[in-house]
Amino acid sequence: MKAPDAAVKRLKTKDELARAKRLADFISSTQEHKWQIEVDWAEPYWREVGYFVKQAYTPRGKLPQVIPQTQWLHSAFIDFAKAYVKDGRLTNPSADRTLNIRRLQSLRQLETALLTNRNIADPLQIDLQTLNVAAETAAKLFAPSSAHHIGAELKIFADSLARKGILPPICSHFVNPNKQPANVTHAIDAKADAVRKARLPDDDAIYAIADIFCREFDLADDTCHKDVLTTSTIALLMCAPSRGEEVLRLPVNLTIEETDRFGDEQMGLRLHASKGFGAYVKWVWKEMAPVAERAISRVKMITEEARALARHLEGEDREQFFRHSNCPKVEEELPLTTKQVCLALGYSPSEDAYGTLRGVGLKAKDGLYTLKCL
Repeated sequence: MKAPDAAVKRLKTKDELARAKRLADFISSTQEHKWQIEVDWAEPYWREVGYFVKQAYTPRGKLPQVIPQTQWLHSAFIDFAKAYVKDGRLTNPSADRTLNIRRLQSLRQLETALLTNRNIADPLQIDLQTLNVAAETAAKLFAPSSAHHIGAELKIFADSLARKGILPPICSHFVNPNKQPANVTHAIDAKADAVRKARLPDDDAIYAIADIFCREFDLADDTCHKDVLTTSTIALLMCAPSRGEEVLRLPVNLTIEETDRFGDEQMGLRLHASKGFGAYVKWVWKEMAPVAERAISRVKMITEEARALARHLEGEDREQFFRHSNCPKVEEELPLTTKQVCLALGYSPSEDAYGTLRGVGLKAKDGLYTLKCL
């Protein structure tokens, strides 16, 4: 006779067994499929993809060296999540980082919903209720626009896996409950105008920046470099509007000149899209070309030494001390005076040498250091 406290095993229907088989095949086939990104399937972080971790643990900034296994997606869910993400990248190799983030965010909400409602993160337990709970959770955690995008990704998820026969067909009837907020950027009413105006600097600030840009700077004096970089960056953004990040990594051979169909010379700037769309050219309004030329010339001059350091670190002599403009012109093995040590390290010799060198763990005494040991 069966013991009263023995666990009762529920029989599975043919449909459930078939869906379980399709899920296992989906995970194994996707795992074995080769793709352009080299990743370790067992790891919780995939380069160029993101973190397969719980919603409560979403790292920001510098990547942690070790992610506690307790913060990984549930063991019953993580392989499925990886297979879904990889399958999506195989289907659309050009998917950008934003799509990866939304896909992972939607999976995290699903795992949370399953653990809340089912006490187990079994993908086969996903139904309409689970999808709705996941969307509602996103609405509580994220801004309205982000919650809308996560809900839209959940809809794509439900439709895709229902077609594959992994989720029940009714899941394809899921409707994103998170409405898209009104886009004040495109609207033309009074509220949208007020929002746009609040984002803009006032006229006095713009004229002040223009006044500073028009001054004659002594670029040999590095105390003015901050003003030069700031005003030159703003000038370039006004010559060819783009994302701020793109302006901060411009190539040296930035400008391009071509003759248009009317026979006029036109100036363009070579930019590289920060959202993965590659290199492109933005053409400068002819009357703004002199402004762009002045800004580019200034930025090149004040960043020359930084670029020289970069070339040195990429060259064959990178193990030698970098000979910057203030570096003492002596042999690598020659003992240095305290003043020369300060100059080599980029400090002013007029400063307190003892305090300066002690602050970086060195002794203020002549003959103790050479460029090689520094």
